[in-house]
Amino acid sequence: MSGWLLRKKEFSAVVDDYNNLCGYIRLQDKKEHVLIGIGLKSSLCGQGLGSTLMELLKQKCRELYPSKKITLEVRCFNERAIKCYKRAGFKIKETYKKDTPIGYGEFIRMEFSS
Repeated sequence: MSGWLLRKKEFSAVVDDYNNLCGYIRLQDKKEHVLIGIGLKSSLCGQGLGSTLMELLKQKCRELYPSKKITLEVRCFNERAIKCYKRAGFKIKETYKKDTPIGYGEFIRMEFSS
C-alpha cells in the first residue's frame, strides 16, 4: 500500500457542527499496540475537547483492537497535552529522542492503563 493511502486510512478529520475543521485523530495499527494521536487547532485548546477526543479514541480502539495496548507519543515540551493524556488514564513509559520531518526532538511514550 502506498504511503499516501496508508496515511489516509489512519487519519480522520474532526469537524464542528458547521463542518469547520477543528483537528484530526489518528489510529495506527502496530504489531503489538495501537498508536493514537490527536491534533486540535490551538484556538480550541483548553475547552475540554482533548479529553472528549481521548475518550472517543479509547472507545474506538477497544472496538477495533480489543486485545492491543493503546499507546501515544508526545513531545516533551507539550505540557498541556501531557496533562490531558494523564487525565485520560495514560502513564509515562519512556522518554526518547528521534528525528522527525520537522527536526530532531525529545518525546514521551505513554500507555493507557485502565
